Amino acid sequence: MEIEESTLKKIAEISRIRLTDEELKDLRKDLETILEHFSAIQNIDEKEELYYLTDKPIELREDVIEKCNDSESIFALFNKKHERYLVAPKSLE
Repeated sequence: MEIEESTLKKIAEISRIRLTDEELKDLRKDLETILEHFSAIQNIDEKEELYYLTDKPIELREDVIEKCNDSESIFALFNKKHERYLVAPKSLE
């Protein structure tokens, strides 16, 4: 899919970035690649097998259940506490 230069400049303007002509060429190439991938995704029949858009299939790992830190050890890491609550600085006004 060909992206017009005016569209690229509008994207840069909305993003509040200044791009050189070389950077506009790179942006065009990157966006066209992204749109090609989305086009390929739209053509996938989700009722069929899983498809990969790359040459290398993703290696899936087995889920391993591990015991995480217990609440006491996490609680001990904080300096400020109130009863069973952790006290953090106010972040919103």
